[in-house]
Amino acid sequence: MDRWEIYSQSSMLPSTGQDIWLEYPWGELDALESLQDVAEGEHSDFSKSGKWLLYYTMEELDEKWKEACVHFEAGDFLHVHHLKIGTWKTNPLAPPGKRCMVLFVDSDDPKTIIKAGLSIVKAMRYFTCCFYKTNLQTKQQGEKKFLYYVRPECHNADPEWILRRFFSKTLKSQEELTN
Repeated sequence: MDRWEIYSQSSMLPSTGQDIWLEYPWGELDALESLQDVAEGEHSDFSKSGKWLLYYTMEELDEKWKEACVHFEAGDFLHVHHLKIGTWKTNPLAPPGKRCMVLFVDSDDPKTIIKAGLSIVKAMRYFTCCFYKTNLQTKQQGEKKFLYYVRPECHNADPEWILRRFFSKTLKSQEELTN
């Protein structure tokens, strides 16, 4: 019996999961110690944590989850330290008929964040616009929904070019905040 058969029998695939979210890697010490997972309090600085979001239909979930876990284990996702995916249970925050795969990147460096996004969309062959949002944006309701994105036609572009082309205003405002 392979790993995925064990996970399936244990209700650890998105189509059978008993929780709203499944996380990977399972059981690895300190795997989930991102700022995303720490409660409010001493670790409430969310400025260096965020996630790339990919959306899939229910029919795609199990296969895409397996694919993402294999890529994660192979080190194909740059700067990603763990994954999470929605299950068959309804999540009111996801688009209708879709579930969200979340790939966590803890950095405030725009180039690192874009490199991570490019590695994700290339490995997953994700031909839709992929969005990155900070954990601070997640906590703030009614604010801008994302900080960065990678368009499908930019999958082979240089991260610095993407930042200059699409995010020059964002970068300028970040520089002004630090000066």
